[in-house]
Amino acid sequence: MCTILSLSESLLVSLVLYVCGHIDLLSKRINEFSMNCQNNQENNSLAPIIKQHQKIMNIVDKIETVYTYGSFLQVFLSTFMMCCAGFMVLTESNDIMILMKYSMVCVTVTWQEYSFCFFGQRLINKSEQISHKVYDTFWYNAKPSEIRAIAYIIKIAQIPLKLTAGKFTSLSAETFTSIMKTSFSYLSVLKATNM
Repeated sequence: MCTILSLSESLLVSLVLYVCGHIDLLSKRINEFSMNCQNNQENNSLAPIIKQHQKIMNIVDKIETVYTYGSFLQVFLSTFMMCCAGFMVLTESNDIMILMKYSMVCVTVTWQEYSFCFFGQRLINKSEQISHKVYDTFWYNAKPSEIRAIAYIIKIAQIPLKLTAGKFTSLSAETFTSIMKTSFSYLSVLKATNM
């Protein structure tokens, strides 16, 4: 079971890094477009940039389709597991083996959730760079039809690409913080009711 979870997590990390690589390539194409606008070159085209941006959005949609419900289970179960394991650590503090066992469960679950949320946040940050990059081009030297296309790209790119947990919440640093707060809130309630 642990192997399946780590393989799934590794695949998600690899896919997010793959998308981030595509975003870097898109940024390079945007820079080339900007240089061509600055030099007033005629062979300047936005078509490859638009196609690559659409390809990136399609890839993220496919990743989202595959991982959305699995990540929802991960978020829900990790909150529950961290709460229960933390409770065992606090109540069974006289047995060192139980203490170590449940401490490792807490660390492992926290690491898994952190990696999901960290790479989700990385995707959000990278995708937010696209609209800034396009805006920073020398778009005012482009043709009027290209200026309209640039405005469209900026408008579309202002909505960051993100992965969600069950289409309920995005995988981000904010979500990780919320999971940790919720787990420790439940843990304090459990501890208070056990006293």
